[in-house]
Amino acid sequence: HGLTLETNVRDDAALDKQFVASIQEHGVLIPIAAVQDSDGKLWVRAGQRRTLAAREAGLATVPVYVRAAGVGDDKALLVERVAEQIVENDQRRQLTEAQRARGIQQMIDAGA
Repeated sequence: HGLTLETNVRDDAALDKQFVASIQEHGVLIPIAAVQDSDGKLWVRAGQRRTLAAREAGLATVPVYVRAAGVGDDKALLVERVAEQIVENDQRRQLTEAQRARGIQQMIDAGA
């Protein structure tokens, strides 16, 4: 199945070279969330940047968590989609510099 991108509340995917290079080297580590409509088409709900970066990196496959699309008219489905996108983006937190440093130190200690 191919992934289809919906209009996203994030109007700029901001794909930088480092992000695409990371996806190319490590793949998509956090599954993309998608809904499947009655025709079997997969619509990306969470993971627009990961999807675009994977395409740019030339990945043939990515992990995807698929669930059935909601039920309702176009307006109800739009509200569901936008609400999910806002919540998913609002809940994301970057690592602190201390957390990043501890993680790097753990890899060094393990011989990386």
